[in-house]
Order: sequence, then structure tokens, then C-alpha cells
Amino acid sequence: MKDLRILKLLFKHIKDGYSKNLNLRDFAELIDDTVGLSLGIDAEDLEDVSKYYFLVKNNYEQLVNNDTNPNNYLPYEPKNYTIEYTEDYTDWGQIFYKKRLMAPDKETAKELLQSLYDTGKWYPYEGDEVDRESRDWESGDFNIDDIYLEGSRLSLRKKLVKESEEAKAFLPQEVFIFRRIQKELKELKTKDNIIGRIKEILDYMGFDPLEAMFYYYLFTANFREDGRYDLTKESEKKPLQSLKPVKTTNTNAQFFAKSKIPFKGSNFEGFWEKDLNGVDQYIITSYQWYPIFIFKQGNWYKNANHYSSSTGRHISDTGIGYRTPKFSPGEMNAIRAGKNPDKVREEKYENFVKTHKNDVGKTLWRKVQFDGYNAPPIPSAMRFGKVKFKITDVKLVDGKPVIDVEITEGGFTNDTGKLMTRTYQHPSYFSEKMESIIGRTLKNDLYYGDLENLDDLTVNVKHPSTTTEQETQIPS
Repeated sequence: MKDLRILKLLFKHIKDGYSKNLNLRDFAELIDDTVGLSLGIDAEDLEDVSKYYFLVKNNYEQLVNNDTNPNNYLPYEPKNYTIEYTEDYTDWGQIFYKKRLMAPDKETAKELLQSLYDTGKWYPYEGDEVDRESRDWESGDFNIDDIYLEGSRLSLRKKLVKESEEAKAFLPQEVFIFRRIQKELKELKTKDNIIGRIKEILDYMGFDPLEAMFYYYLFTANFREDGRYDLTKESEKKPLQSLKPVKTTNTNAQFFAKSKIPFKGSNFEGFWEKDLNGVDQYIITSYQWYPIFIFKQGNWYKNANHYSSSTGRHISDTGIGYRTPKFSPGEMNAIRAGKNPDKVREEKYENFVKTHKNDVGKTLWRKVQFDGYNAPPIPSAMRFGKVKFKITDVKLVDGKPVIDVEITEGGFTNDTGKLMTRTYQHPSYFSEKMESIIGRTLKNDLYYGDLENLDDLTVNVKHPSTTTEQETQIPS
């Protein structure tokens, strides 16, 4: 019970200045370096601070009454949250990222990431880039869009085996939601009230409240007077394909698009159809042009071309641009017609290797900046460097592209950008940072438009064979 012992000692130090209204940053200031270090808490590490921030909050009454013991102590039990966020860049447009953080709840996860950003301990580009939109942006806004636990989407909790037509149509949790709503229909009356109530039920059950719109339409399409939704068979279930398009504003389209509900906005619509093989697919179009999104057989596919700023806004309005495999207009049309997406992907990367074999031998210079949340205590004069690297091979491995790179020069630079040393230690924070810069250059700059997902490209970096720990020292 080490945490309990530290918690008691910590509260003795801070109880006079503590308030339940303190946010995470104020709490971090309350735990000054002297108190934090004496108890083994890094006051500069907000993730470490958040642990005790939550422990104090959860055990406040017991701590005040000096009655905290192993029997009533509420431990810190964080969950792994995925946070989706965007950052606007004047040069590149809007970039979508995701980051995983350990936190006890959504609000703490959001507060923790925002605090890391506000205090300069973490930068958005340190997350995993999943998408980008090339549009004109005037400011560098940082926005947190969504926070969720993996597996928290109730609609995805379906059996992996193929259901027979006599199988039950709804999960027990779905039956519970429908029955509860049906009992409260007279009180709820309006659509907005019903959706709001479904949000509350989903949240209470530990599922994503953003699925409320989906369950509202699933409920109305499959309404039963007797309320026995547990008796509805798969063969009797009315899918969302049967619904007429709902008119909506473009900014509200995401609530329909994410749930695959037919909708019609301004030059922007989503609808169900069958491909040439008779497979159901949900299509979203912009100006009735090539589909910007296709959903079929459980997967989303995105058009890699934005055409115009208006279509770019339509893509943003769907809210489904993150983590989505990207294909060219021709590839999207092939998928829409019924071609297997795996085959389209295979041909895409075969063409990638053929096209970019000409890049073998290409040499690039990149600046390296050694700061950020995880940066070690490097002297300020040694926070910048440069790396020169050459592409040595472009190939396919297990159906995905791999690029081999060789570093030919690298080291710290002075104020003018001149290299002060041409040797470095590997492995080290220096060499890891260089590998990160090289990977980002290839994935996000050179080959972004050719990749279905950024993670599909593997970059192998070879460091100079003359670089050894004995001969390379970072100057102090």
C-alpha cells in the first residue's frame, strides 16, 4: 500500500491549501518541488501528478477525518483512453492526430492533455498523425475532438460468427435501452428528449453517448407495441437502409454519417446502395461527385482527394475522417463497383514501389529540434541539430511498402546552422529523434498522398557504422 502511505503524507503537507475545486495545474503548483521530491512525486510530470490529484479527490472525506485505511481507500485505477485532436498549421492545413493517455475518466484525460499542451510539456505533433486536410488556416488552433475507450461502442459488440436469420436481432444492452425508452415515451415526447435520454443511458452503462442518434433511429425503425425486443429475430429486423433520408444542416451531418443513417444536406448526402455484387454499402457524396466516403462490410474508406475547400468542409462535417484508409478517386470507384478493397490495396502498393524506385539515391537534409515533453536536460546551446540521409531501397514486404534509409551525416549545430560535430551516440535520445524526423519526412511529406494509412509505410534507418559509444560524446 505504498500509494496509500504517500497519499497520507502528501495530504498533511497540502491540506491547508487544498480545495476540491482545484484543477490539475493548480494542484501541480500546490505540490511544489520540495514536497513532491521528498515523497517521490515528480511535480514536473503531470501524468504522475494526476495520479495523486485523483487519489486526493477520491479519498478526500477519509483524509479530512484522518480515517484513510486499506478498507475504505479508493485506489487509482486508470484506463487507456484514446484522444483525437486537431492542430491547424498555416503551411500545411489541418492535421488530425490521436494520442493514448492513462486516466481514471474522460474529463481527467482531457484536462491532462490540455494541461500538458498549455504548459509546453507536450506538443501536438508528438501524437500519431492519422489524417490531414490541405486548406487555408489562419491560426494554430488546438482542439480536442473525441475521447473514448477502445471497445466502448455498443454498436460494435456483435458476434463475430455469422448470424442465422432466426438469431436474436438485438444485444441484451440494446434491449434494455429500447425497453427503458418505451416506458418513458409519454414523458419524453420529443425526438431531442429521447436522444438525450439515450445518451444518459449509454453513458451510465459505460458506452459511448455519441451513439445515441444511431439507437434512436434503430428504435423507431423496429418499434414493438409489446416491448419484447428480445424476441425480434434477425430476419425481422428493419435495418437503417430502410429509412428515408433525413434533412439536416451540414454541421449536424456527423451525427447521421457516423451512424450510417441516410441524410441530405446542402450539396452533401449519405445513402445506402448495393454494389455490382449485391453487397450493401453506405455512400457519402459531395456535390454528387466521386464518393468522399464508402462504408461496406464493417470498414470505412476515404477519398484521398479533397477537390475544393467546400468538399474539404464536407469531409470535416462527417466527423469520420480520422483513422480512415485513403484511396484515390479511381480506387474508390473500383471499391464502390464491388472490387475487393484488399485487392485494391495490393495493387496500390505494387504501383507505389514501381513509381518510387526512382527515389533510390535521393538525399535529403532535415533540421532536428531537441525539445518536447520527453526531452532530456540538454544544454540550451545543444538543442538543435541536422541530419543528412539517403534513400537506399524501396520494396514491398508482406504487401506493404518499406523504405531503407542510410544516415550519411548528423550532429549538433550552432546558431548559424553549421554542424559542430559529425558524430553522435546510438542508441540515444539524439538518434531516436533523428529517426522520428526521417520517418515523419517520408510519411507526412514525401509519400503522404500515396499511403492508405501512414502506419503502412515502414522506414528502416541505418546509422553510420563509424558511430560508436566510445567516440561520440554529447558536449556539455
